[in-house]
Amino acid sequence: FCPPVHQSSVHGQVFIDRDDNHQLTPLDKPIEGTTVYLSNEKGESRKVTSKPDGTYQFEGLSSGKYSIKIDEKSLPGGIKLSTSHHNQPFIELSGLTRVTGYDYIYEGIGEISGRLFSDITPDQKYGEGQDFPLPAMQVLLLDGDEVLKEVHTDQKGHYSFTGMPEGDYSMKVLDPLELQDLHYSGTLLNHQSRGVMFSLSEPYMENISLPFRGPGKIKGHVFMDNDHTYSFDATSDQPLSGIQLNITNSHGDEVVITTGNEGQYYLEHLPYDEYAVSIISQDIPSGANNTLDPDGGIPNQTHVIIRPEQSEILNLDFGYAYEVEDSDLIPFLLPTTETFSGKRVNHSNGGIDTPQGDHNGDISRKNSSERAIIYPNPASHHLWFEGHLAADSKIRILDLTGRIVGRIIRNTSSTGYQRTRLNISDLHPGKYYLQIETEEQVKVLPFIKN
Repeated sequence: FCPPVHQSSVHGQVFIDRDDNHQLTPLDKPIEGTTVYLSNEKGESRKVTSKPDGTYQFEGLSSGKYSIKIDEKSLPGGIKLSTSHHNQPFIELSGLTRVTGYDYIYEGIGEISGRLFSDITPDQKYGEGQDFPLPAMQVLLLDGDEVLKEVHTDQKGHYSFTGMPEGDYSMKVLDPLELQDLHYSGTLLNHQSRGVMFSLSEPYMENISLPFRGPGKIKGHVFMDNDHTYSFDATSDQPLSGIQLNITNSHGDEVVITTGNEGQYYLEHLPYDEYAVSIISQDIPSGANNTLDPDGGIPNQTHVIIRPEQSEILNLDFGYAYEVEDSDLIPFLLPTTETFSGKRVNHSNGGIDTPQGDHNGDISRKNSSERAIIYPNPASHHLWFEGHLAADSKIRILDLTGRIVGRIIRNTSSTGYQRTRLNISDLHPGKYYLQIETEEQVKVLPFIKN
C-alpha cells in the first residue's frame, strides 16, 4: 500500500501599484517576465516566470518549508518593493495546502514635473520676470489611452507626478483658458490633442515645461507730450526710450519690459486675464507729470482685460508733459457766447464756426480780458483770433521748437476785445502756437495747419 501523495501549491502576483491601494486593480500595471525562485530546505530550487497578467504559481509541492525570491534583474527599472512577504523567511506546507496572495507589490520611484507658462519672450524657456506661469491648468498623465494620474498646476504653474516606473508615457493638458498653440521642444502641437510623448528612464527624473502662446497683445508708447494733444505724434512728441513697465496679471505675477528707441513697448502671447500696466522707471524727466493715462485712473498705471472676443492689439500710451501756468497756456476752442452787432452767436461746438455779422461792429464779451479763442482748428488758409488785445500786443506764430515762423502786423493799436483774421496759407502743415505777448503776460494757443 502506498500512501497518497499530498501536493501543495503557491500562487501570487507581481505588479506595480499605481493607485497606492496595495491590491491589483485595473489601474495597476502587472509585471510580465519576472523570474521567481522557490527553494526547499535542501537548497533545491525551482523557478517560474510571471505571466502577462503578473501571476506566477508553483504546483506539486510536497510538505516542507520553502522560501521564495524574486530575481531583481528581471524587473523593469524605476521601481522599488512596496509590499511583499519577504519578511517571512519561509512558507510551511503540509498536506494539501494552497497558498494564494503571495504577491510582490512594487511602486515607481520616478518623478515627472515641470511648469506650464505663457511664453512671452518667446524662447520656449521659462524666465522669472519675463514669462507668466499658468495656474489651475489640468494635466493628465497617460499610458496609451489610459489616464494614470491627474493634477492641477499651482499658482506658479508647477505640476508633479511621482511614483512612476520606467516606461513610455504621454501627457495631455486640458486647457480651461482656451489658449492657442502649445509648443514643446520646438514642435507645434495642434489645439485638439495638446499632448506630448516622452520616455521615463534612468535616473527616472523628467522635467517637462510646456510653453503656451496666448492670443493677447498689448502695445503703446511712452512719450513727452510736447504739443499737449494727449496723443502720440512722432513728428512733434519726444519718445522716451529705456522706460521700464511692469505688467501684472490677476495672480500677482509680473513681467518687466523696456521701451525701445522709439518709446514703444510691445507684449504678445498673453493669455486671457486682467492686467495692470504700470510705469516703474525712475527715468521720466524731472518735473514732468503723467498727462495721458489710458484708463484715466491712478497716474502711471492702467488696468485692462484681455477677453476671447478681442482680436485686436490693445494700445496703451502713457504721455508726460511739464506743468505750465494758466497765463502761459490757455485752452483753445472753448465754448463761448458773444454778441456781434446785436447778433448772438453760440460757439458751443468749440468755436469752429465763423461768427456772422459786422466784423467792424461793437463786440461785447463777459470776462473778455481773461479768455481767447482761435478757430477753425485745424485750419488751412485763415485762422480767426478772438480775445483781448492791448495796445502793445505782439502776435507771433511759433513752431514746436519755439522758433518764430511768422509775425502778425496789426492795422490798429486799440485796446479791448477784438477779432483778427490771420493768414496762415504759407505755413507748412503741422502744429504751431499763436503767441500774444504784452508787457504784463504771454498767452499761447496751439493750432494745427492742414
